[in-house]
Amino acid sequence: MSETMQEGSGAAGGAVVPLKTARRFGVTPAELKAWMTERGWNLEKLSEQIGFSVSMCSTFLGGKLESSARFQRAAERMFLRFEGLAGKGQKSTWVQTEAASQVLEALELADREGAFVLVDGDPGTGKTRAIEHYVAASLKEERPFVHIVARPSMTPRNLVAELVERTGSSKKKGTTDDLLVLVISRIKKYPRLLVVDEAQHLTIKALEFLRTIQDATKCGLLIAGSKLVLERLLEADAGGRELAQLYSRMAQVYRLRLASKADCLSFISTNLDVPIEPPAARHAAEVCERRLRTLEWLCKALARRYRGEGAITVEDVKAAEAMLVTRSR
Repeated sequence: MSETMQEGSGAAGGAVVPLKTARRFGVTPAELKAWMTERGWNLEKLSEQIGFSVSMCSTFLGGKLESSARFQRAAERMFLRFEGLAGKGQKSTWVQTEAASQVLEALELADREGAFVLVDGDPGTGKTRAIEHYVAASLKEERPFVHIVARPSMTPRNLVAELVERTGSSKKKGTTDDLLVLVISRIKKYPRLLVVDEAQHLTIKALEFLRTIQDATKCGLLIAGSKLVLERLLEADAGGRELAQLYSRMAQVYRLRLASKADCLSFISTNLDVPIEPPAARHAAEVCERRLRTLEWLCKALARRYRGEGAITVEDVKAAEAMLVTRSR
């Protein structure tokens, strides 16, 4: 009989509620109302957790915003964070790797001390996964925060407009400075941690806006991104004028490393809900170059290919890995 790895002890987070159809095809106002009633939420609570203003939430519940793709995506993210949705063969579980521990420590520092903290790491180190885990825990514990994921096309005004929306205001018109003042007033009134992921996409002006907000509100600020953000700040330290003020306010930098082999094996054990032979697990960790994002996709591919007989072998992993994009290919 083939030796197999034992399943990990990680558990999916959150209670499951009957919204499977809504999660996949869009939630209706009636379903969202029922979900709120089950948790004893009012409009203000929904607004805080979903990231839209009270008036927009009210409009959706009244049936006038049901076709809004942005609101639907926000609702889906909220359900996933609270319920821990997982597919067949793969569990929505959490593995606290060394890098994840660093990210959580950075978030706690920023939140506790009202500090500006930078998390620097290559793609695949687990920054986003750790942030999402913290966000999910904050939702359950009802800790206030604002979570922004920067996009390549995000302008400084886009950033400020999204912050206006995420802090519960429906105002959209006005100059960028007017909106910035509104964000500051909202965070002063309702203190919260500000988390910005994929910050390498932000312009210098957008980063300076974040510095202005942190200066004015003394809120915790965590910026996470690739080395591009850190390089810009180091240039400021070396005498560059751009971002010099932001650099001077930075309390700490967390430089993330790729996952260890032990972290990868633990990740496979807790994320793959089918048996796998130890040599196959070790090969999977190696071929993914210790990048958890790549390893996640490989686990999904292995789960899809599994036919319910025996354990996954090295040959099975080699067949699945042919579809992966890695630096060695």
